[in-house]
Amino acid sequence: ADPFDLIRWLARSQSDARKAVAELVQNSIDARAKSIRIERRRLRNAPALVIWDDGEGVLPELGREEALRYLGTHVGHSHKLGLSPAERHSRVIAGQYGVGLLGFWAIGSKLELRSRVAGSGVHVLTLVEDRQTAELGTAPQELDAPDTFTELVVFELHDAAVRQLSGRRLADYLAAELRGPILASGAAIEIHDHLVRGLGQKRFDVTPRRFEGIALDVPPEIAVPGHPSIHVELYLARGVERPAIQLACAGTLVADDIAELDV
Repeated sequence: ADPFDLIRWLARSQSDARKAVAELVQNSIDARAKSIRIERRRLRNAPALVIWDDGEGVLPELGREEALRYLGTHVGHSHKLGLSPAERHSRVIAGQYGVGLLGFWAIGSKLELRSRVAGSGVHVLTLVEDRQTAELGTAPQELDAPDTFTELVVFELHDAAVRQLSGRRLADYLAAELRGPILASGAAIEIHDHLVRGLGQKRFDVTPRRFEGIALDVPPEIAVPGHPSIHVELYLARGVERPAIQLACAGTLVADDIAELDV
């Protein structure tokens, strides 16, 4: 199968746009960002989502045009892990991130990635839904722009994404989905929802919380020969409709019910 078709199917199979946002935020954390800002607002007369971070940038060792050109010609592959689209697909099925930038198809119709590193000009990579080619360009530089930043803008949000990505829903989701990476990195994530009407709350902090329930007294570490040990936390949550054991890896929820896994 054409790798592009595989990634198209994979992105659209993610009915939850929040998962795609979590993938993009994970990219910011991987870039060692300490401040991440997410905004839901109207741009170009349509709902849009903006993710800004102060991390080290996209492929910071390269010039901006070269870095974005590389990214645009390697969409669907993992730069960090060297995974093919098929391998990334298997990782997502297993509950791990893997759709990369093309995950924006679960959110909206067009993505612009704006990158500046070490005082360079602002270069822009544009991806459009269902278009196999990427566009490169530049953008005006704001006077107060930091020397290094990355900004992702997804335009023309799908109707389902507009509903799923409200400030409160997104903050609660990211706090649970990225609990481990946020705690490990110390990144501060805030959400500004400019689509909220009237006097409704418009700013939300993404604050990881402890798991619900009572912590059970189980051995906290399990030795795994040849690999780092496994840290274990097991909680008893009473009053739920259907008792189950959730499985998380590095703070990322892999399965709502461990009994549903094949292994």
